[in-house]
Amino acid sequence: MFGPSAMVRAMLRCGALLATVFICLTLFAGAGAAATSTAALSAIASAQLCGIVGCQKPPAPVITLLNPASVVQPGGAVLLRGTNFMDANGNFGKAVLILSPPASTGAGFVSRNPWTVSGVASFGTQYPLENLRWGDTAVYGTIPANIAGVTDQLATFEILRSDGSTSSPFTPQGVQFYATRTFAVLPMSDVQVKCSQAADQNQCNGWADYSPPLPLATWYPYETGFSVHTAFLTKESGDDLYGVALKNGWIVIQIVQIVVPDCGNGQQEVHPMVPQVTWDMGWIADPNPADPGMEGQLGCYVSFGISGPFGVPWK
Repeated sequence: MFGPSAMVRAMLRCGALLATVFICLTLFAGAGAAATSTAALSAIASAQLCGIVGCQKPPAPVITLLNPASVVQPGGAVLLRGTNFMDANGNFGKAVLILSPPASTGAGFVSRNPWTVSGVASFGTQYPLENLRWGDTAVYGTIPANIAGVTDQLATFEILRSDGSTSSPFTPQGVQFYATRTFAVLPMSDVQVKCSQAADQNQCNGWADYSPPLPLATWYPYETGFSVHTAFLTKESGDDLYGVALKNGWIVIQIVQIVVPDCGNGQQEVHPMVPQVTWDMGWIADPNPADPGMEGQLGCYVSFGISGPFGVPWK
């Protein structure tokens, strides 16, 4: 406990220290010293004062609210409210968004300069907020714009104070992180095909019941599926089924079938907006009756446009 005389002595020491520091700040500023900033000297002064008068470490930070106007997506601005965001010296630390990676980490995704994160939390990866504006009861920041490799999920935030204290994870009820979307044409290797064998020769993508099959490079480079059926003497018909099953928030947003006579089910473009779909590509191969040597060979083409979280596999 401070007695009256001890308290006076401590106050005099504090006043002398503050006077010294502010004189130093003025001299440094006047001389244009670049190595030592005013903020750094102020922090040193605060630490020295706490060493003299015995500043106590504040309670752990607590997040109580995410402002409803916050935009929880890459590049979005968020405002957190709570208590004890600053340490005893008036310094702040970091505010982080915590996201979990997808369960599937296999092949089949669009990747473009994936962002390197700064740390891993107990249940996810920490993405520090940028452009911080900080107070003891509120912090404003923006979510990094180049977050990749995560799916839509509930958002969780933490305050990591400069003195080492950490808030409990705060997951606002019903607040969803919405991942950046990217687009791709589904490759042939990622579609399941049930190929009709009703014609005399049949081929769907890389599978064929004759040899050698037509090379894939013969066909359009951006197609998900193609069917080739040949009838030599009589008209033949059938249905080829192309099935797609995507994961991790990916969906089929567009199916386009090249308009070819005697191909398809009358639909040239649809937008299913679902992760799983089966496309029925009906066909009719009709030889030329006036020329018996002119067989009926039919080629049908379809592409699947897909969309999903950036940097996340679709299978």
